[in-house]
Amino acid sequence: MTAVVEVDRYVLREPIAVGGMATVYFARQRGAAGFSKAVAIKRMRPDLVHQREFVELFVDEARLASRVRHANVVSVIDVVASGEELLLVMEYFHGESLARLLAAASRAGERVPPAIAVAIAVNVLHGLHAAHEAKDERGEPLGIVHRDVSPQNVLVGVDGVARVADFGIARAAGQLHATEDGKTRGKAGYSAPEQLRGGPVTRRIDLFAVCALLWEALVGRRLFDGETQAAVVAAVLTEAVEAPGIHAPELPEELDEVVLRGLDRDPSRRPGDALELAAALERAVTPAGPAAVSAWVLELAGEELARREEIVRRIESGADETPATAAAAALAASDATGSLATSRSPSAPTARRARAFPLAAAGLGIVLGIAIAIATAIAVRTPPAGAGPPTAEAPSSSAISSTTSSDAPPSAAVSLELPTSAAGAASAASAPPARPAASRAAKPPPRPKARRCDPPYDLDPAGRKIFRVECL
Repeated sequence: MTAVVEVDRYVLREPIAVGGMATVYFARQRGAAGFSKAVAIKRMRPDLVHQREFVELFVDEARLASRVRHANVVSVIDVVASGEELLLVMEYFHGESLARLLAAASRAGERVPPAIAVAIAVNVLHGLHAAHEAKDERGEPLGIVHRDVSPQNVLVGVDGVARVADFGIARAAGQLHATEDGKTRGKAGYSAPEQLRGGPVTRRIDLFAVCALLWEALVGRRLFDGETQAAVVAAVLTEAVEAPGIHAPELPEELDEVVLRGLDRDPSRRPGDALELAAALERAVTPAGPAAVSAWVLELAGEELARREEIVRRIESGADETPATAAAAALAASDATGSLATSRSPSAPTARRARAFPLAAAGLGIVLGIAIAIATAIAVRTPPAGAGPPTAEAPSSSAISSTTSSDAPPSAAVSLELPTSAAGAASAASAPPARPAASRAAKPPPRPKARRCDPPYDLDPAGRKIFRVECL
């Protein structure tokens, strides 16, 4: 099972590359609804997290790289500061560094085809131009200079596109960290002479570096080499630079001229900007297309890239992670999917309310039945003593029965029987609003002609007035 490190919504997996300040890892970005994406994360060494100089460099890299938006620049997605962790999250694309590709070609005894070398250099120059021209949030030029263009920081994808990475020591206006006087940064073998001397930092420094790595790709060996760092610096400052065509006679002279111009020790004699240098290279050699570059990458690094493809597949599926990590990912996914499911099906309280509705309707029916019975009973008037029963038929329902007695008060003349079941009450309540049968029974009989209505009432034994129905 692969050891993992969880920071925020990222799961760090196998390392891709190790540097002096940080390590780059394969990682997985988790999100809602089961979202999962492979990314590359640059993780600062734990012993440097509390050192202000390195933290400022790290933050500057994130800020500057986020302002450069171009297909030939590795984009920065996120910055995470959590506890003892400081992470720079970058897009992951399937490819290999130019340094490893050149090493693989050297082991195979091959040189990079000129059209492919020029295509990679032109891609890098377009990415650098985007960085050189980048602006801040207010639209002001940032004046970014990469200062560390080297084969290690050029990534060539299986899509046939080269990208610039690692703006860790880039110089720009308004950055947090400033290089101290007398200090130089970058790899000496790709640093311009004025950079090593501590002179002005301009975009022409990056052009020198691109021509140095292009020379190495065309020739198949290091341009400025030495057993020590001091020897490499001396070579950059003093050694004459030979045309690449001396070592690779198949190269056109025009290409030699462009490369030597970019490596001139006098920055004023180099091309003015990255686009000018790219155009000159394209005139000298027609660059290879993405398909040819992709085939070259796969030929040299196909086995390693297949291994990484399997790693990416496992990362995006969350396989081989610790149970705790997998559980956290499942919980994050269920948080979103659960809310979606709730919108489609009733919740538990809603279901209980739905089941309780028939019972509530039955109870309401009972109450309505009682109310109807009482209202009907009030409407029925007890006939006076000796008048005989009403001529109309009694209701067929057993819910209401009427008895009369000359000795009983009218209030005692009504007896009620409740429905024997809630279902009966509910059906009674839901019956159409027809005229109740009880009201038909209460219809007064024809008024007897011999009866006088003056006064229109009789007195019961208790002295209460009983109004005669025929006088109403």
